[in-house]
Amino acid sequence: MNRKILLVGTVSNVAKTIEKELKVVLKALSIFDFVEVFLVESDSTDDTVKILNKIKLNNSNFKFITLGKLKGEYPNRIERIAYCRNIYVKYIREQNDILEWSYIAIADLDGMNFKLSKKFINSCFVKELNWDGVMANQKFGYYDIYALRAKNWVEQDCFYELEINKEKSMIQSKNSN
Repeated sequence: MNRKILLVGTVSNVAKTIEKELKVVLKALSIFDFVEVFLVESDSTDDTVKILNKIKLNNSNFKFITLGKLKGEYPNRIERIAYCRNIYVKYIREQNDILEWSYIAIADLDGMNFKLSKKFINSCFVKELNWDGVMANQKFGYYDIYALRAKNWVEQDCFYELEINKEKSMIQSKNSN
């Protein structure tokens, strides 16, 4: 079987961690026969673009686009991220018929993946389940639930809820010791 996966994400100011993090993520994704990476960068004030170019030189399956400074046009961070995400969605739509990926992985590449492993990735495929998506999970709740807001589903202030649940968890942890 020729299973192919595309890893996409948005990045900004990740010069210090992106090489190490990509190494971890790509090792975890090595259960696939072919892994391609497409990242969208904007608004970095460090050496992110320089590092991405270095990675690109050493990996033919690595692509990225830099959108420069979007902060003036999109001062709201969430709107900027949404704009950047739409760039990789466009890439997926335009290239999928040609490259025919079996799966698409979307990752936050700002230091969130250092514990990712082949075992965790493989666990998504051990049972023959009919799923459309597999979502990240972590202790104290998914930190980016804000991006998943929807009417009649997640409407509350997720950051407030997260803080409340962290406090409850810490109290429970202290009480159980």
